[in-house]
Amino acid sequence: MLVGMSVLISACSSISSQATKAAEQAAWQQYQQQVSWIKSGDSNANFTTLREAFSRTARYAPYSVRPVEAAIAEYQQQQFAQCVTAAEQTLDRQFGHIQAHFLAMICQRELGNLAAAEFHDSVVRGLLTSIDQSGDGQSIATAITTYDMQELHTYIELMGLTMVRQSLVTENDRWYDVITVTYEDEEREFDLYFDITQQFQRGFL
Repeated sequence: MLVGMSVLISACSSISSQATKAAEQAAWQQYQQQVSWIKSGDSNANFTTLREAFSRTARYAPYSVRPVEAAIAEYQQQQFAQCVTAAEQTLDRQFGHIQAHFLAMICQRELGNLAAAEFHDSVVRGLLTSIDQSGDGQSIATAITTYDMQELHTYIELMGLTMVRQSLVTENDRWYDVITVTYEDEEREFDLYFDITQQFQRGFL
């Protein structure tokens, strides 16, 4: 009897694993299609779909560090071609990485590659618009959806805000970061709510 149960459990585990891999592969194909459309300027390109699809792939690791320090260091040393190379290495791993696109934009502009700089600028704007459209962040009900910490922190920075403090809250089985921010030229503080459920559920895998 115990042997039979063991075989059944093993079979169920195998089926579950196969289903997970199939779902991740489907998400990867959807993500890759969006990358292709964005690069070609296709009207079917959708930055929200890009971000959401990536969060369902095997590559999604929202709390892992995908450093852009190398690109920053190259920029600071005015090694702009190396800066672009370093930024693109991050984008090969995660095309929706806002900070990497921003650095690539700056360095391409310094190199005089205006068309390439404009492309990265358009992607940054597309990603920021996608985040903006997910909610106004004024409450849990209208929380802004983000899929990893670099996305959240880069969004705050590029919106001209400074983070003051951060807290984690949960409601109806969803998780939210409450970020107290202030504009750089003001002293007034206010809270922004970010829905981080997807990244919280994936965890530190």
